[in-house]
Amino acid sequence: MEHSYFFYHYFVNFQKAMVKKVNLNSAVALRNECDEHLSGALSKVGYEQSFSLVDTKLVIGYSCVILAGLMYYVEKKYKNDFNNPDYVMYTELFVVLFFVLEFVWYLFSKFVEKSIKFVGTKGHKTLKVSSHLKSKEDPVYYLEFDLDGTVDEEQVEFTRLFTADGFLDFAVFSKLLVDVVNKIEKDI
Repeated sequence: MEHSYFFYHYFVNFQKAMVKKVNLNSAVALRNECDEHLSGALSKVGYEQSFSLVDTKLVIGYSCVILAGLMYYVEKKYKNDFNNPDYVMYTELFVVLFFVLEFVWYLFSKFVEKSIKFVGTKGHKTLKVSSHLKSKEDPVYYLEFDLDGTVDEEQVEFTRLFTADGFLDFAVFSKLLVDVVNKIEKDI
């Protein structure tokens, strides 16, 4: 009898460790908590998360860091001598490249990545899920599902997804997502 209580208590605490307590008065915190669990819920319908958008941003960001390092190296090598035409040429080149890459990073974030929180693949299908809030005070979770060009928009109040003490009800959340994805797949 004591062992079963121990395992039950351990299991309940393990489940709560997976989902953290969230301030129910913060729509942003509620949205962020839901966004963190998109991949877990969508893996139930066979979508494996793809990190291609994140990888692209990382490559651009690391390239900027490498350029900054090269600027530092050139500065030390030429001892910050602006009379040296090689130093001026390299510095101008690296500064221009740095700002071009930063601009590309900005454009990628603004127009490609947008508010996409999950990209997943299942065979040849690609699912993108975006989320947003209308305002910080609006307790409604707006979702956009894009499955190979077929788009479906859903909205759900956070009160349906969270318990009274601030924990995400993962069963309800995943059922909502699975139902929407199944509906979209059926329509294709």
